[in-house]
Amino acid sequence: NMVMGAAAIAAFEMMPFDVLKTKAGRVLEWLGLRSYSIYIFHFPVLVLLSAWCFQTQGGLPSHGWLAALGALLSLGAGLLGFHLVERRFTPSRQVA
Repeated sequence: NMVMGAAAIAAFEMMPFDVLKTKAGRVLEWLGLRSYSIYIFHFPVLVLLSAWCFQTQGGLPSHGWLAALGALLSLGAGLLGFHLVERRFTPSRQVA
C-alpha cells in the first residue's frame, strides 16, 4: 500500500500544470480547498446516522443506502461548515 500510495503521489506530481485549467481540474481544486472541513464533519455525521439506524432498525442495513446517504450528508455538512467557519480563515485568493 505504501508503494502504491507513493506511486500515485509521484504520478500526480508529474502531471502538467495545465490539468488545473480543465473543468475537472477546477472542480477538484474547489473540492480540495474544502476537503479539511469535509474530513472533520464526516465522522460525527456517520456516527449519528449509524446510531439512528441502530435505534430504529436494530442494526446497520446490508445495502448501500446508508453509505450513500452518509456521503451526501457528510459532503453537505462539510461544505456548510467550510462556509460558516473555515472560509473566514482561508486567504481570499484561494476561495472562489
